[in-house]
This record gives sequence, structure tokens and C-alpha cells, in this order.
Amino acid sequence: MAVRKPSSPKAALRPKPAPPSSSLLSLYAELGRYGNPFPVSMIYFPHLIGTIFAACTLTPQTSNSIRSLLLPNLLLIPASSLLHGLGCTWNDLVDAPLDKLVERTRTRPVPRGAISRLHAGLFAVAQVLLWLGTLSLISRQVVLWALPLIPMVAFYPYAKRLVPIPSVVLGVILAYGVLIGFAAINPTVPLDSRLLLLGAEDEGGEERRTVLRALLCIVAAYTVFVTSIDMIYAHQDLKDDLQANIKSMAVTFQRFPKPVLTVLAVMQLAFLIAVGRLMEFGALYHTIAGVGGLMVNLVMIWRVDLKSSKDCFWWFQAGTFMMGSILSAGFASELLASGQIPGHL
Repeated sequence: MAVRKPSSPKAALRPKPAPPSSSLLSLYAELGRYGNPFPVSMIYFPHLIGTIFAACTLTPQTSNSIRSLLLPNLLLIPASSLLHGLGCTWNDLVDAPLDKLVERTRTRPVPRGAISRLHAGLFAVAQVLLWLGTLSLISRQVVLWALPLIPMVAFYPYAKRLVPIPSVVLGVILAYGVLIGFAAINPTVPLDSRLLLLGAEDEGGEERRTVLRALLCIVAAYTVFVTSIDMIYAHQDLKDDLQANIKSMAVTFQRFPKPVLTVLAVMQLAFLIAVGRLMEFGALYHTIAGVGGLMVNLVMIWRVDLKSSKDCFWWFQAGTFMMGSILSAGFASELLASGQIPGHL
């Protein structure tokens, strides 16, 4: 898969931080990174993948309509925006002392003193409530599945102080959206460890165990991808992170980053193949999601210049969008091939 980078330097430049503003609304929008559609798509893609996979698991008796798949996704988009804003706000609140030491982050509202840490905390709480309120419009089951994500998001800023591979933590957080998306369409498969590990005998138990294993493989595949793409992103701050003693996968694997990225690409492929085998998906799924996803990873690993901040940022965006689109298309191809989505609304 040939991918061209922007031909002009202007197209590759990252957006510069907004200057200090007297507008309270613009300050909080800057704090939550609202107004940039790309981060929202990064959060939304795993939710979308989860909804499509869930539709693949429904029986003919609970067959889908286009509307039943569309309406939850229309609510998951603003929910993804709020979740992204929450993550950015909390991250900036906790990381303010460290952000002052990094060139790319020192002009954010909290590090530069435009918003106090107290007000940032209150803004984070407001976004949690709005996020849960938006999810509640889908179902109470979705809210229950979403609650474990709150402590995960809260822990992430501390991961950069405590663990040498914080990208894995971020990967789990973003990949958790697969579970939320799944619950929005098919809430009948519980995350029950007894069902998965002990094999409790009940009607339909084996089928639910298979779906649950496949679901967890999708989560693992997306976790691995986010780990990889965030490792590339972290190379923007490698020099500053080394000086400030901030942990990242770019720091941990600075001597051999591309071999590590290659191993992650193979791991992602293995998890996607496992999904296909568990669910008995067809060749089209394996070609689009499996082979297509592997090609995106390999081209990205081959082309990215990890010494260039602009190049790392460009591939972070392009790689995320391409992978999210390809995985969504792979599962959608299986859904269409199965005939689970009829032509009526």
C-alpha cells in the first residue's frame, strides 16, 4: 500500500498551540482539545469497530436494521469527543509540572497558568458526567460497561512516571472502546470471567464464550496498534523526555525502535487472525483487516523518520486513520457478506 507524505512542508506541520486568550470558552476548548476532528476519530474508531463486530454476532431472530446500527454510532461520536476532552484535561492537570519541561506542551493552558488546576479538575468532572449522560441515551448497559474506563483514564498520566511502557496503558484505554461499542449493539454477552475461564454450562454458553474470546482478541489487536502508533508519536519528545526522566516506549526502546514496531505489527496480525478463526469469518475479512492492516503497519514502519518530529506526527495521524478505516471495513465486509444487515431502515 503506497502512501505519500505531504508534498509541502506546510501540510506536514503540526498545528501550533493556540495563544493565550481572554475568552473563557476558548481556553476550556483548548484545554479539552475541542475543535480538532482527528483526535475524536482516534477515540471513535474502536467504538465503531465494536458496533460492527456486535452486529456480526446477532442471530437471525435479532437481525439488524441499518437504523439499529446507525443511531448508537451517532451518539458514540459526541461521547468520543467528550472522552477525548476528559483525557486531555486530566492529563494536563496531572502533568502540568512535567509539561513545563517539554517544548511541545509548555504552552498548554494549565502549564502556562491560564487555567488553574482546580478549575481544570472541575472541568474534568463535568466532562465525565456529560460523557456518561450521552452514553445513557443508548442504554444503561453501555454506561455500566463504560464505568471501568474512568479509573483507567485517571491512571494514565501516572503511567508515564511508573511504568516504562505507558503506551500499552493508553492502548488498553482506547481499545476499551471496542467493548463499549459492542455493548451498544449486543449487550447479551457479559464480561464474565467464569464464563470465559470455567466454561459454565448453560444454554448458549459455548457460543457466548466464543464471541467473548473473539471480542477480547479485537481489544488486544487494537491495544497493540495503539501501543505502536503512540510509540511513534512519543519520538517527538524523546530528547525532552530523556532530560526530564519521563518514561515512554520511545525512551525504553530507543536503541531498536523499528524491530519492536515490527514485532507489534505481527502481534496485531495474529490477534486479527484469531478473531477470524474463532468466528469463522471469510477470506474478505482476512484480506482487508488482516493483510491490509499488516501492510499499513509495515509501510508506516518503513517510511517513518523517527528523528523527525513532523514525520512522526504525520504518520501518527495518517496511520491511525488508515488502520481504523481498514479494520472497520474488514468487519463491515463480513457483516455484509453474512446478510445480517437488510436493506430496510
